Amino acid sequence: MDAIIGRSPIVNADVLIRLLKREDTKELKQKLRSYLTEPLNAFLSESCIITDQILNEVTVEAKHHGISRESIITTLYPPYSSYFHIVYVDSECIKRSVDSIKEYPDYDLSLSEWSTIWFMSKNNCTTLISGNSDFDRVFSNAQLQSQFASIKRV
Repeated sequence: MDAIIGRSPIVNADVLIRLLKREDTKELKQKLRSYLTEPLNAFLSESCIITDQILNEVTVEAKHHGISRESIITTLYPPYSSYFHIVYVDSECIKRSVDSIKEYPDYDLSLSEWSTIWFMSKNNCTTLISGNSDFDRVFSNAQLQSQFASIKRV
């Protein structure tokens, strides 16, 4: 992995899904704590942004383990969010913000892709930790790389 530049990475759903698949989920809070603070400690010095889309993906997997969406939200929200360094962000709010400033460019990106990158740039989120192949084309776009040169993908 490349070195982190800046703070507040966005963690993709696969990070939490891998946790649910490989760990005993009976003690979800302890497992999340262990998984997020040890292997990813270098990346989570301040906060981690988890969008509602990611939470939805995690919820589907969690159901197979008998874990409800409510218990995941309870785990991720305060008082646990400050402990885990997690900030939950509603991507619909991000999209509305993008619409309101009329900065949506013609980069052949979906609004969701663009809004994620835009939100990162406006909130000093300079690293995207993601196994999501949808972002491959985002980060291979020369125009986008030029505009958001500070954003790195891990």
